[in-house]
Amino acid sequence: MVFGAKLNNVFGKAEGLKADLGFGTKTKSSYQLVYTKPVSINPSKSFQVGVQKATTDYPTSSHKELTHGVNFSYTLPSNLGVHTIGWEGVWRNLTGMEPRTSFSVRKNAGHSLKSSLTHMLVADTRDHPSFPTEGSLFKLTQELAGLGGDVQFLKNNIETQKNVEIREDVVLSCSAQGGIMNAPPNTRTRINDRFFLGGPLSVRGFHMKGIGPRDRMDSLGAEAYWSVGLHLYTPLPFRPAQGSFGDHIKTHVFVNAGNLVSIDSSLPWKQQLNPLVQNTRWSCGVGLVLLLGIARLELNYCLPRGYQRTDRINRGLQFGLGVNFL
Repeated sequence: MVFGAKLNNVFGKAEGLKADLGFGTKTKSSYQLVYTKPVSINPSKSFQVGVQKATTDYPTSSHKELTHGVNFSYTLPSNLGVHTIGWEGVWRNLTGMEPRTSFSVRKNAGHSLKSSLTHMLVADTRDHPSFPTEGSLFKLTQELAGLGGDVQFLKNNIETQKNVEIREDVVLSCSAQGGIMNAPPNTRTRINDRFFLGGPLSVRGFHMKGIGPRDRMDSLGAEAYWSVGLHLYTPLPFRPAQGSFGDHIKTHVFVNAGNLVSIDSSLPWKQQLNPLVQNTRWSCGVGLVLLLGIARLELNYCLPRGYQRTDRINRGLQFGLGVNFL
């Protein structure tokens, strides 16, 4: 649950001040204050400064994280899309260890300070972010940490999606995501910086963060991943009249695949990436997709077909709600 307030034209030059207060089952509490100022008279170019504080529970890894941060960013359009360039400094504290918490997670306990440069490029032509029928998405996220603080890595992540209406109200959607994280030699990456994979809106048929390295019951994350999804969306067989709730609910069949692996940055690139194509996880299924505001709700019947002994699979019904999806 999020409560927010926004003030426009704070100092008479189209500035904005936004405050958010959130509570939930995963994010126990979050506070955020963001000031936005347009650059010159162009509203598509803006400068932002923000401060935040949050307490987040990670039950899949048996710990909690307390964060306090500040960030600065500059947004500008280009022929490729919208760029956002920034810097963030975040003090993190991993705490709340349980008796069952594995040693692999306990090694990450305590304080860390991350200072990083960030860049994001987004080109989005979809007609709706959560319920698209046409258009495409390209999103590139890059982060370089180590300009101060005690955390060092280079992280790249890419997301793509293409939606095509092959006939009236029948949509074929293809998605692909991937990322890699490199740290200096003899430097251990931290669990709160790694990638995770699996879940009802990720590689379906697996529990949240259910793919990849584990220690006992804890998901550990890893430094490289990829995932792909193919969906065919169709209207309800007995579709109600146009303009009713039937326009906000569809059936779909899907196939998902992906992998999440730890890599050794000291090895040549080819040897680092070889494990990504081994022991691929994949699943298929059918379900319903419902539009709820800007979010989508999925109720699927999943059949995991490729998985490893350490994975947490979810065979049968699976429920998911969110904005980002594979």
